Amino acid sequence: MRRSKRRGVKRERGGSSSAEEQLMRRVKNSQKRRGGGRYKNFLDTEKVADLQFWRPSKETHLFDIIPYKAGSQDIEVPEGEFAYTCQVRVHTGIGPNKRDRYVCLAEHFNRPCPICEDQEELRNEGVDDEIVNVLYPRTRYLYNVHVLTNNKERRKGVQILDVAANYLEDPITEKAQTFVRKKKKMIEKYTNFPAPSEEGKTIKVKIGTKTVPMGGKPTQIPDWAGHDFIDRDEPLSRKILKQAQVLDELLYVPTYEEVYDAYHHEGGDGDEGGTSRKSKSKKSKKDRGKKRKDKKTQKIEAPDAFGDEDELLDYLQGLSEKQLEKFIEKNDVDVDIDELDEEEIVEAIMEEFEGYYDDGGENEEEDEEEDDEGGEEDECPEGYEFGVDCNDYDECQECPEDIYDACYEAKHGDDEG
Repeated sequence: MRRSKRRGVKRERGGSSSAEEQLMRRVKNSQKRRGGGRYKNFLDTEKVADLQFWRPSKETHLFDIIPYKAGSQDIEVPEGEFAYTCQVRVHTGIGPNKRDRYVCLAEHFNRPCPICEDQEELRNEGVDDEIVNVLYPRTRYLYNVHVLTNNKERRKGVQILDVAANYLEDPITEKAQTFVRKKKKMIEKYTNFPAPSEEGKTIKVKIGTKTVPMGGKPTQIPDWAGHDFIDRDEPLSRKILKQAQVLDELLYVPTYEEVYDAYHHEGGDGDEGGTSRKSKSKKSKKDRGKKRKDKKTQKIEAPDAFGDEDELLDYLQGLSEKQLEKFIEKNDVDVDIDELDEEEIVEAIMEEFEGYYDDGGENEEEDEEEDDEGGEEDECPEGYEFGVDCNDYDECQECPEDIYDACYEAKHGDDEG
């Protein structure tokens, strides 16, 4: 995975070019940025607390992308100019539970980033590229969208969509670029799909799953296909345009110390999590590299070889990505690993084994049946407060649709739309 080059110092606010011209520049520039590398939350939980996030169901969807004026934290668009998406470079799998995600301080703010620093040190020590490359930040795209698939979604107004490049940004910007032969020259033409006027387009995409061979067995992964542009017969309404968020201003900006502490935290009973930055810096760089290299010698075990979830987690964190695939295959674990890094694969496996050791490793299906018969329906699977903490945590974005919908209704009631 190649690291995107750091953009130069941002230009001053643009001149008097129109919204249409600025958005057309965004469409053209998107071709140049394609190919870049995936929330604590990389979004500010206080700022997004009352915002709606779109969780697309498996069907064909229609939606408009709503433009907005960029703020001061956009890495591509000058402040005050029109944009239609916010590219975010995110370090994933951070923290003692490997669930935290932080905006890369180097790429977004031209500040020292402890994760990028460690990556450079490991590279200089000659650590394998497979290990070093994991530390590159992933690329996510944020959009303001107005979903037109059905009346329920339409009434929600503008929602936030957070998605990887290959699902939306890459295919629609590729489709937006066409070539016309004029005499002996090939002329580039672009569809200004995010324009708020009739020139803009409604996006059509079919969302489902597809099966691919992975780890020696067929595995279902998300599939966004059939991207198309639908003509609009009227401009976007002022009401909808006013609902658009300044997406880059929703980002959470951590301090160097916060990212450092989360990245170097070893978990457990606070053995190193509470130590100072100075004492942590004494840890041998060779020891960190050796710990990663030792993954190659791990034996693939069955889950019954461990006494509890903590032991299983420690074991999984010592496996390489290929070894994790073998663990999933050998133990028939229902996990889709496409687009996941090592930390996210570990997290997904641990979710599958949640409660596995409560009754000595017995099948958890019996417990699930008991919960269905006599358990609490209104209960958050992540342990947060049902009907209160909806959209306050990154786990909310992965919540099963039926539980999420019920939690959202309990929180907002008749205020929806």
